[in-house]
Amino acid sequence: GIDVSKSDFKVCMMGNLGGKQQKVISSTKFDNTLSGFKKFWAWVDKHLKKCVCDQVEYLLEATGVYHENLAWYLYEQEACVIVVLPNRAKAFFKSEGLHSKTDKIDAQGLAKMVLQKELKPWQPMSSKLKDLRSLTRYHETLQKEITQNKSRLEALKHSHEPNKF
Repeated sequence: GIDVSKSDFKVCMMGNLGGKQQKVISSTKFDNTLSGFKKFWAWVDKHLKKCVCDQVEYLLEATGVYHENLAWYLYEQEACVIVVLPNRAKAFFKSEGLHSKTDKIDAQGLAKMVLQKELKPWQPMSSKLKDLRSLTRYHETLQKEITQNKSRLEALKHSHEPNKF
């Protein structure tokens, strides 16, 4: 389970003990940079040498754009990357009774989620689709700003002694 923020990401490595029991193997934090990704990859490798693992899955919560570079890095290492929307992670946390909101607890919750749920691996979007998404978001932002400015102008027109400027 990986909880990503702008400057760093918290990781919780968890394994199944059989049945419904899980155990935290290790948890730590890395910088959200290429060197942090490389240190993370080495950290995972070190811990996996001590475990018997059938399959390793990396679950990240989609946090704006902050998770994208790590997701791409893991994908390029041919890892099984899973990215879930925040509302899906929140619903899982709630069902598990995880109410505290810290990055460490979120990483543990995501680790639990990947062990308990059948989740679809992440596939990067095409560059054309990514461009379209960026343009659509930019257009939406401009539309909101236009509406806000029209509302401000309308309010100024109806105010007492409006400023001519």
